Amino acid sequence: MLEEASHWILKKYNFISSVIKAELERSDCNFIKVLDVGSGTGEMVALPLSRGFKRSIQLSAFDTDGASLCYLRTQSNKENLDNIIIVDDCAMCEGCKYQVIIISEVIEHVSEPLNFLRQFAKLLDHRGKMIVTLPNGYGYKELDSMIEGAIELLKVKPFLKRLKWAILRSKTPRSVPRDTLAVSPHVNFFSYSQVKALFAKAGLRIDRYEGREFVGGSFISRFSIDKSKALLNLNNLLGSRLPPSLVSGWMF
Repeated sequence: MLEEASHWILKKYNFISSVIKAELERSDCNFIKVLDVGSGTGEMVALPLSRGFKRSIQLSAFDTDGASLCYLRTQSNKENLDNIIIVDDCAMCEGCKYQVIIISEVIEHVSEPLNFLRQFAKLLDHRGKMIVTLPNGYGYKELDSMIEGAIELLKVKPFLKRLKWAILRSKTPRSVPRDTLAVSPHVNFFSYSQVKALFAKAGLRIDRYEGREFVGGSFISRFSIDKSKALLNLNNLLGSRLPPSLVSGWMF
């Protein structure tokens, strides 16, 4: 079961689920095909969706990282999730049409995001929806990643752990599912206007937008925010209410 955290895990799942539910309501057979592009380990999207929609979706999980797909395959077999299809070659998707295509936390990692989006847009059913989630390239989460990198470089993590213990009296940080086993740095940093222009060039129309969280990331999650339901609720509320330029990430 997913729990909310400053990593906006549950909020993203609910956003994706709402789109799938809407497509199921429009479907004549109450069954749709879903493609999860860049599925990684499946912990964030593919596995929760396959559990939640076990009888109503067939989910194809595509990724180029073998270790992540191996983890996903092992976990899906362990749970008898027979509605997941592992895809390690994009050619396996050719000729298929999907009612929902999910591209979550991916386009900031690819060198040619426009061609990438166009490639997968061709696999959409004529009434299908594409879900894209990504960080604000100039928001807090990117700053958080820089802080986390500096912490690793300066080797001050043991000191921060002792500081956290002194402040919060806790040695058991909340575990966050790992979404990939690959090392894949961000190569694109989009502003809100840039990502909208990218969608337009790819022939995609924005049907719905929601901001994610105000602040989020590994560094901020170490200090109290994940331990306070009130702070998590406020963080998510601000993510939904503030202008896009002020939040850490977006969902389209």
